[in-house]
Amino acid sequence: MIEPGKPHDLDALMKIELEAFQSDQITPRQMESYLAFNLDRHFLLVSRSEGQPAHGYILVLIRRGSKVGRIHSYAVADSARGMGIGALLIEAAADMARTGYGCHELRTEVRVDNPHALARYEKSFFRRVGKRRSYYSDGCDSYSYKRRLK
Repeated sequence: MIEPGKPHDLDALMKIELEAFQSDQITPRQMESYLAFNLDRHFLLVSRSEGQPAHGYILVLIRRGSKVGRIHSYAVADSARGMGIGALLIEAAADMARTGYGCHELRTEVRVDNPHALARYEKSFFRRVGKRRSYYSDGCDSYSYKRRLK
C-alpha cells in the first residue's frame, strides 16, 4: 500500500535512509519536517504492508509556481528489494505530481555508481538528459533524468 508518510514513520524512514545512503543523507530533523508538513509544496509517500512500518519512500519537492517536480530522495529497505516497491513508489509519485500539483514533468539526479537506481528510473520511463560532475558531497557524479507526465 502506498500512502502519505506520517510522523510515526520517522524511525522506519531513518533506518531506510541510513541503510540506503552513505552520503548526502536526510537528517532526522529534516525527515521529521518533511513528515510534519507533508503535502505543502512537497510530498513524501511511503510503501508499507498492512500494520507494518514503512519499507520504502519517495520524496518529491515542487517549487511554488512550478510545474516540475523533483524527486529529492527515494529508497527501499534492503529487506524489501526485488518486490516491485520501487516501481510502485515512482508511479504513485508521478500520479500525485500530475494530478495533485499539475506537474508536467519529474526530474531527479542519480549517482553514476548506483546501477539499481539507474535501471529503476530507466524502466520507469525516465530519460537521461545530462551528467553533473561532483554532484554529491563525496565527489561522485550524477546523471540527470527527467520524465514527461501525461
